[in-house]
Amino acid sequence: MTAEWRNTTVLVGDAAETVAEVKATADGEIIVQGSSELIGGLQRAEPVDEYRLLVFPVVLGKGRRLFSERAIPAGLRLTGSTVTSTGVNYVTYDWAGKPLSGSVA
Repeated sequence: MTAEWRNTTVLVGDAAETVAEVKATADGEIIVQGSSELIGGLQRAEPVDEYRLLVFPVVLGKGRRLFSERAIPAGLRLTGSTVTSTGVNYVTYDWAGKPLSGSVA
């Protein structure tokens, strides 16, 4: 399988292993966009350094979760936050390791 987009790697086999290999050899950032299933697998394997999330001011009541019930506990540290003119909150979190009990405050 080949990728048509420039600077794209097709994940073959275990996605977390492939991303770890790319991460070890690539210059710059590796971006996963719009795949809750893929991000869930990567989150469980812990190769994600940073999360960039867009939070829209809409409540739908149902839909696909970004982090499933299979997600592992992860501490995140807020490193940036911007609100657009339409109320979309763009937040950036760094992975901060496993959370300690009672560290949610």
